[in-house]
Amino acid sequence: MTTSSRLTQKQIALWASVGFLGAIASAFLSGCADPVHETMKQPAEEVIEITEVDIISPHHSDADKKAMKEVLEKTYAAEYGAKVRCENWALKADAFGAKRVGDFLRALASSEGVHANKYAEMLKELGENPVANVEIPEVVSLENLLDEALKFEKKAASEFYPAQLELIKKLPSSTALVGMLDSAMANDAEHVKILEEIRKDWKKWNGKTEPFCVCQICGHLEENAPPVNCPKCGAPKEKFQSFGPKETAPKSETAPKTDPAGK
Repeated sequence: MTTSSRLTQKQIALWASVGFLGAIASAFLSGCADPVHETMKQPAEEVIEITEVDIISPHHSDADKKAMKEVLEKTYAAEYGAKVRCENWALKADAFGAKRVGDFLRALASSEGVHANKYAEMLKELGENPVANVEIPEVVSLENLLDEALKFEKKAASEFYPAQLELIKKLPSSTALVGMLDSAMANDAEHVKILEEIRKDWKKWNGKTEPFCVCQICGHLEENAPPVNCPKCGAPKEKFQSFGPKETAPKSETAPKTDPAGK
């Protein structure tokens, strides 16, 4: 998954201003099908070090800090829960004969892990230990799996993140968190589009050959080999993790033209 790295104030600002992936908090997991596993408490892991960003200011009262903590706990649970579910479902997709769908779910899990780590570090700044209760709905077919994934992503984009944004916007000096939550909501909407495309004809979609890559700084996911720089945060190609077939040339690079005369 992710590797530890130090993020500057500028990188965090970039990350907060662009779209990135999100998932569903445990607050609305009660509507899922019977879980495969009993609820598990999952601690934060592979946390990206963030040492130059302060989310607490003198303007925040104890009540503000409590409200911020509750939002961060829910968003961490959402992202980490999505990471665990996608990792589990990726294996199921492989077993159902949809390897590329599995690769996409592994990429999605990687992205969710990047985001979960950021929220985890903010919770640590508040003196809290990030913990998530994760439930994994049972799936009996690839179609069932995709329906469950779509249900989670749609609810995140249309219900969960809008509600968390309303709470955060009421707090003073919360610009960074507003940007992060707004970006998460936008990225969930992008994931919904991809999942809907897969669901329409997963066999045709599964036959494509493009790999996936995920920026380990901001969590941006692309359906291609890593670009020279992340279009969202500017991170170099080396900060991407790839999933699927062996890399081809990045989209932004073109092969040099060869002169017939050899010049």
